[in-house]
Amino acid sequence: MSISVEHYRVEGTPPPWSVTGVNKFVTGALGRVQRAGETLPEHFLLGVCPWGERNALGGTPAPVQEVMDPRFRLVHFTGCGRPYLVALFIGEDAAARQQTAMQHLPWSEHFAVVCRNGQVVLEYLGCTEDIWVDQEPDLHTLRELLGQGGLAHF
Repeated sequence: MSISVEHYRVEGTPPPWSVTGVNKFVTGALGRVQRAGETLPEHFLLGVCPWGERNALGGTPAPVQEVMDPRFRLVHFTGCGRPYLVALFIGEDAAARQQTAMQHLPWSEHFAVVCRNGQVVLEYLGCTEDIWVDQEPDLHTLRELLGQGGLAHF
């Protein structure tokens, strides 16, 4: 279904920092998918994450890489030049794949999208601010680091 993505409506209450409030971000990102030759299905799921947060993790986490389709993944910029990772989850297992991304991408937002009758509706599903980490950070005191030679390269 080819739809002109010029306007959209958000249902639900995304967080105050939501990228859906950024002028032309959603329409621009979905338009780019279409211009790349992909047809937007009537129903799909959408996840967005600031690129800086993704970089803070050391890149896209492996579990997230495994659940994203490269044809429906892009880096899109806000009007002020802030990059976001944008992923469309399409197919029967889309909800499970989006759930995996939600668990591993900090400051990410997630939506169910319906494109019908020339209208795009984003239903807010949830967000992840800080991701849960299953291990304690490796903290050391300065004395321990000096004793173990951990600061010898300085």
